[in-house]
Amino acid sequence: MEFRLSNATIKFNEEDLNKIYVEITNGCNLSCKMCYRNFWEDSIGFMKKDLFYSLMNQLREFNSLKVFHFGGIGEPLVHPDFLEFLEMAKRNYVTYISTNGTLLNEKISKKIVDLSVDRIIFSLDSPEEQGFKEIRGISNNIIYKNIKRIVEMKKEKRSDLPELEIEFVAMKSNIKDLPGIADIANDLGVAKIMVSNLLPMSEEQANEIVYDGKTDYEKYVNDFLMKSMGNRIMTILPEFKLRTERVCDFMEKKSTVISWDGSVVPCYRFLHSYPEFIFGRKKMVKKYSFGNIYDKKLFEIWNSDEYMKFRFMVSMSLYPSCIDCVFADKKCQFVLSTDLDCEGNSPSCGDCLWSRRIVLCP
Repeated sequence: MEFRLSNATIKFNEEDLNKIYVEITNGCNLSCKMCYRNFWEDSIGFMKKDLFYSLMNQLREFNSLKVFHFGGIGEPLVHPDFLEFLEMAKRNYVTYISTNGTLLNEKISKKIVDLSVDRIIFSLDSPEEQGFKEIRGISNNIIYKNIKRIVEMKKEKRSDLPELEIEFVAMKSNIKDLPGIADIANDLGVAKIMVSNLLPMSEEQANEIVYDGKTDYEKYVNDFLMKSMGNRIMTILPEFKLRTERVCDFMEKKSTVISWDGSVVPCYRFLHSYPEFIFGRKKMVKKYSFGNIYDKKLFEIWNSDEYMKFRFMVSMSLYPSCIDCVFADKKCQFVLSTDLDCEGNSPSCGDCLWSRRIVLCP
């Protein structure tokens, strides 16, 4: 494939896929206050067995595929066939699970440890029970109990796997709890903590962002880093200020996302349709798919002209920066949705907070 860009001709060769995120369901057993599911109009669905089997067969065409991540916006453990899917994925790939941690009963935990699943990422936004209840609507003691069970099972098997990771979403209401997360991680035997910022989906949430330039977050972040480093816990922090550089991890790491219905989506941001608030300015994000593995093989979709051109344009940052554009707050029609930007790119990545590393994905 080739296309013209200004006075240059850009030529593409087929490239391999390194990491795949699979949303086997967008359903969940919780209703966390900042979750996408409270703001979208998407129907809840579960990936069918025949579709998952087809996906696993299609992945054989990618020689460099290493990581299979059970993720997305839903809770993978609510899928009735989760353990069967997990076992199939683990046969060939490094396997990660993103979970709220509440459904990790003894049977599921034993299977995960016996399979030597590589990593589990737990959502934990406060070490305090009341603070956690306000965010997740459930006691964090359930998660602590489930993590401890997995740690004990690892010891019994004398295994280092799965590695345990905590993901913390920073907000004004919980940033003071961040140092306590390092203490909890150390007590539980968690090896890694990733901190992300909130992506607001309502006016109320827009007032919760820590990266507004008005929030005193540095003391809490510094205390968190001191405790984490002192306990040799790996940490990943987001940016708390808008920077010039734009880097898309999904493009850099040659990743893609498969939704429960078989849609091939470039990243988490375009996995569903929902409103987002970029520094207080409302924008509608529209789900965007480059094809469906029911209709066409993933290899063909991944190497299609449209998808390859999109990856190139994003990787080279050849799209406008709407976030700090002088016209963004002056009735510019292009910032109202992700349908199109002012340079003709569709979908539009101009307002993406992931590319600015303000919002992070596992």
